[in-house]
Amino acid sequence: MTRPEVTIRPRQDADLPELVRVMRAVHEADRYPAIWPEDALAFVATTDPLGAWVAEVDGQPRGQVLLCAVGLTGGWAEVYGEGASALAEIKRLFVSPSARGLGLARRLMRVALEDAARRNLGAVLQTLDDNHVAIRFYERAGWHPAGSVPADWTDGDGQHPTMVLFTAPPDA
Repeated sequence: MTRPEVTIRPRQDADLPELVRVMRAVHEADRYPAIWPEDALAFVATTDPLGAWVAEVDGQPRGQVLLCAVGLTGGWAEVYGEGASALAEIKRLFVSPSARGLGLARRLMRVALEDAARRNLGAVLQTLDDNHVAIRFYERAGWHPAGSVPADWTDGDGQHPTMVLFTAPPDA
């Protein structure tokens, strides 16, 4: 059996519709995002990321990761204070269920971490406290929990879920 051709490259606007379809499959399989966004295209695209990359499998987008600036509001400011301005957040990391096992998430994460390092920024990320698959993945990759905070959004019951904040491994 031939291994599929895998490429990690900068995201293009033309990738966005397919990435929305991939994210829908992820949502149905894994509940990410926890609440399907009203504007899924805007959620995938995110305004002004520092960087955006796509994992292609045999020429088709099958995952993405974003690197975004961290502001001095929300959970990062609570945990890091003024130091939050020296951080970049890894966001919108997802891989199609049909493309798992190819190391795409790990490769996407590495590209984002390398970009953060080039910018002299520490890398952080967050996930829901009940997303055990993601938490295990991050911990196996060497990420360290830095705290937890209520989400800045509400779930279907009007509650603020708990987000676990992670700091990149020291060698990242």
